[in-house]
Amino acid sequence: MPTASYDPATGQILGIKRLLTAIFQDVQALTVAQRTNLWNDLKAPVPGVAPRKYLADEGTNAGAIFSMDYVAMQGTGAQQVATQNSVMACYIQDNPLYAVNPPFDPTINIPGYK
Repeated sequence: MPTASYDPATGQILGIKRLLTAIFQDVQALTVAQRTNLWNDLKAPVPGVAPRKYLADEGTNAGAIFSMDYVAMQGTGAQQVATQNSVMACYIQDNPLYAVNPPFDPTINIPGYK
């Protein structure tokens, strides 16, 4: 059964959540510069809230994101990149407008809904 996707900031229903695999594929397809910009924004601290933005996620993927944190930050090579991509996909699914032309890189367009 499809799950509704909504904007956490406004509560507005946007459509149906996209599958994590589809979002993951879009993250993998980013250029190196786009991926770097997306990751740098997500790993930046949120003062007084969390050491990294993605750890402040309150959506259904928060537990998965938390469990991937160590490898995303301390892993190496392909395993670390794949884990970072997974964190980005989970965060985008929970925050469906986050990667739609974000201010830190307006060339990125990965919606978390369809």
